[in-house]
Amino acid sequence: MKIKIYELLGLIKDGKAPKKVKYCDEIFTFNNDGCNFLYKYQVGKCQLFGCCKLNDEVEIIEEKKKIPEKIFESKGE
Repeated sequence: MKIKIYELLGLIKDGKAPKKVKYCDEIFTFNNDGCNFLYKYQVGKCQLFGCCKLNDEVEIIEEKKKIPEKIFESKGE
């Protein structure tokens, strides 16, 4: 799902920030302490809001949900 940076800021303000977003082919992880998305690379860290504009789009990376295994019980007759 793609949203604009200003919509992402609204989600952060409301306490509904996604855990990961993709911007310019890089995945940024939300840092609750600094209220920013960080991309870790070999040299250091890059902040999402330091390199984007309000109308740029980011893609929300949804984590795969685990499907619980169903245990089927055989009916005893």
